[in-house]
Amino acid sequence: FNGVDYPVVGISWDDANTYCEWAGARLPTEAEWEYAARGPEGHIYPWGDEDPTCALAQFSECSGRTVPVGSLADGTSWCGTLDLAGNVWEWVADWYGDYPSGVLTNPAGPETGASRVLRGGSWVEYPNSLRSAFRRRLLPDSKSNSLGFRCARDSE
Repeated sequence: FNGVDYPVVGISWDDANTYCEWAGARLPTEAEWEYAARGPEGHIYPWGDEDPTCALAQFSECSGRTVPVGSLADGTSWCGTLDLAGNVWEWVADWYGDYPSGVLTNPAGPETGASRVLRGGSWVEYPNSLRSAFRRRLLPDSKSNSLGFRCARDSE
């Protein structure tokens, strides 16, 4: 086990947000995360519409716990983003709330709330949680060995 190659886990939303700010970045918005996962075609999973396998994502039907970051290249999204499904849930910037009705471009989440949004499923979850549109909510101070994050930056 080489912890350097694995996703950071056991981190709260507050810790993830602080780290991204320290790194000169930010947590992705929920809309950004979902667009990276579904793409302009609206795929069910980051890799397309075929059901999950252990070659595409790390989830409950696969052996072990988390896998090294980037080790499941067959699960890469349309825009080249790795590990958007399975391995660890990812905190995003938004507060949890109902989606607004109608078609929106890059919608912002609610300005306040009690829970933050997680996306992507994890190594302990069933395949349905790996769907790119699936979302979960937790209190921002929640921590577990299936919660992680990624940072995002605006393009220049």
